[in-house]
Amino acid sequence: MGQQFDRYKLIRYLGDGAFADVYLGEHVYLKKSVAVKVLRMQLANGSIATPSSPINLPAQTVTSTPVPTVVPVGTPIFTYMGQKSGVKAAAWSPDGHFIASGGMDHTVHVWNATSGIDLPFSPYTDYSKKVISVAWSPNGTLIAYGCLDGKVYVRNPTNRNKAYTLSSTSSYPLLTGERAVAWSPNGKYIVSGDDNNNVYVWDPTTRNLIATFSGHSFYIQSVAWSPDGQYIASGSLDSTVKIWSFATKKLIRTYSHHKNQVWAVTWSPDGQYIASASIDGTVQIWKPL
Repeated sequence: MGQQFDRYKLIRYLGDGAFADVYLGEHVYLKKSVAVKVLRMQLANGSIATPSSPINLPAQTVTSTPVPTVVPVGTPIFTYMGQKSGVKAAAWSPDGHFIASGGMDHTVHVWNATSGIDLPFSPYTDYSKKVISVAWSPNGTLIAYGCLDGKVYVRNPTNRNKAYTLSSTSSYPLLTGERAVAWSPNGKYIVSGDDNNNVYVWDPTTRNLIATFSGHSFYIQSVAWSPDGQYIASGSLDSTVKIWSFATKKLIRTYSHHKNQVWAVTWSPDGQYIASASIDGTVQIWKPL
């Protein structure tokens, strides 16, 4: 890095888009951070210049000049308007190229994060009620959706096959709206939370229910796996966060310091802390284990 375009110095490569590379940049005089989009350059030999293939090779000549697009930090870079009603959930693919969004129009859209173009088989419309949670598998090949029809849908976003479902049968309790979904770090399991106040763990390969955690007294609004995959945190509208052991299938701890509904929970990357967000106006950080 350190390459300069006009008044902007490139600091760090952030990712690629459809026809441009995106960098964190800095105005050389004002010292303000900006996002700089640099169109990829066509070389005389027909190749495309990228961060891994520098353009200043003696045998190559540039046939077009890079044109940086400077976007001040904190301003919209792109707005996706493909959904017809309120959007309840959005998630980046692990490689950062795509976004899956689910909404009140009963659809899921998967689209290019730079261009906004939907994947060939998007939107997906085989849902009877609002889609309110979305999660990509760790390897980016599958997406799980939680829907208010009481089902978790799992599908490969790159083909037209209908999503398969994780839902109640005669062997399982009746499921109502699935408000939260999350993949285990190893991609082998899905955890979901529903309006029956329960947390469920599924095997998406066999589509079997592996575990049911009961103890909340109101809807489950958020679920999250610990980074090591050993514990599950669930945030509820009963104003508590509960920590469950996946191995023993038992409750480890109930956190009760919020004064109102808990809407989001997330683990720190090292698994040592949890941040829980509530409509009491606070985000609380605490040690769960």
